[in-house]
Amino acid sequence: MSTMTTINDFLPFAENADLVPFSEWQQAASRLSGFVGLAAPGELNRAIAQGANAGYAIAKFIERTLKEDVYVSNPDRLVDQLYRAMLEMSYRATPIGCILTFPVQVEIEGFVVSNFGGDLSRIDYDKLFAVYGTKFNVSSTPETKFGIPNLAYNFLEAAGQLAEIGCFVKAGLPNKVLTREALNVMFMSPAKSCKGAGPV
Repeated sequence: MSTMTTINDFLPFAENADLVPFSEWQQAASRLSGFVGLAAPGELNRAIAQGANAGYAIAKFIERTLKEDVYVSNPDRLVDQLYRAMLEMSYRATPIGCILTFPVQVEIEGFVVSNFGGDLSRIDYDKLFAVYGTKFNVSSTPETKFGIPNLAYNFLEAAGQLAEIGCFVKAGLPNKVLTREALNVMFMSPAKSCKGAGPV
């Protein structure tokens, strides 16, 4: 079984290069005002190593995240790749299909508003469709689309079992009968309750 290899034009600087100590580099005139005339090898090595190794680290991040070739000679492509790699990592931190809630109106690239549900294209949102399937479809959902949860005037509640995940529960009180003893436990007298609590 062959594996696809990627090309990374960026290389780290010599691992055993002679570098001026950091404490000296902080106050070095060449660092503060630039190199003039002959440069000390240790200072020049450190200046090159900083840039080369930082570039190599960024390039490896892009290569590993996007599985794409990375070239030194194409800066515009490099900027786009870094943006896409960071976006991809943000998706990994918030798995596809998860729901984020905000107290104000916000727009996040890669997310869709789910306040009143709706239908999305199975082709354009294929990754989300792979997670949701047709679980949230309604009678009017076209064959080429799939439904997303209608969260308007609903709140998220932890499921008690796997079969309940993603299900809607009709509004109403639980089908329970409260006894006087149960009420006494729920609404304790002030002498036995926490500060500020008491009968209602």
